[in-house]
Amino acid sequence: MLRTLQIGVVALGIAFFLALAGLAYYSSAPPAELNKQQTAGQADNKQPEKEKHSLRGFIRFLFPDAISIFTFWLVIATILLGILGYTQISFLGRAEIIAAKSANAAKDASDAATASAKAANEANQLSRETFVAGQRPWVSLTRAALISISYNVNGANFRVVYTIKNVGRSPAQGATVEVRVSTISQNWNPEAEQRRLCDEIKGRPDSPGWLRYVLFPDETNSFDITVTISKDEIEAARNFGSTRTDFISPVIIGCVDYRLASGSDHHQTGFIFNVNELSDAGILLALNVEHGDRTPPQAVLTRWINGFWAD
Repeated sequence: MLRTLQIGVVALGIAFFLALAGLAYYSSAPPAELNKQQTAGQADNKQPEKEKHSLRGFIRFLFPDAISIFTFWLVIATILLGILGYTQISFLGRAEIIAAKSANAAKDASDAATASAKAANEANQLSRETFVAGQRPWVSLTRAALISISYNVNGANFRVVYTIKNVGRSPAQGATVEVRVSTISQNWNPEAEQRRLCDEIKGRPDSPGWLRYVLFPDETNSFDITVTISKDEIEAARNFGSTRTDFISPVIIGCVDYRLASGSDHHQTGFIFNVNELSDAGILLALNVEHGDRTPPQAVLTRWINGFWAD
């Protein structure tokens, strides 16, 4: 924009000069008229040749009257104004460049400040999460002891004692253990079933008398829980495919649930166990329902390949 103004000032100066030249040209008398005037002048008032070529004669030629003197100074003033305008436009151009650089510098500084603030917030968040993770309670399942497998009219009953421990640095509120049992089938996914159980516990409001305890750091607690596989489910597992078998493969899924002392968010620890028979030769086998009730070491719990985690 300022470059355009500079070009405009120069163009106006040139136009002004051409206008003056044209005015001088068209206002001068023709050569014949000049000859007449010179003849008449020579007849009326003869001037010496020396005066015509003197400085005074030149000045009289330039300024024959007051109007020409006024016009001369007007030309000088106009030229000075043009020079001044061109100079001002140059200064404006430099000011615009400096302002643009200052604006870019300010934007860069603002972006740097924003990035620094974001980094500081992220660092603070990371520090807070690290601090919370280091100081919060962590409840783990330290032991799962199979007590017995018994059969009655309801089906197969699995009694297991689960021991949990707070290995963190602050108390755990509302610590509890919940388990379910089922048999392996083509359409059953133990890990998905475990996730449904844990989500159900999270969404369930605490009720009076529910088995929830406060666990202080390094404190343990045990839960003696019995779960049952119904007779119908046992029969469905024995009629797997086109053949009937005496073997089933029970799987116990479980979830330890607790909260921080300073909040209501749930934290959980998951576990999954197989229930196996142990042969006299020490070989793990599927559970034979025809063998009836079982106690250790005839039956044992073994870890499922997945399903052990903590959040």
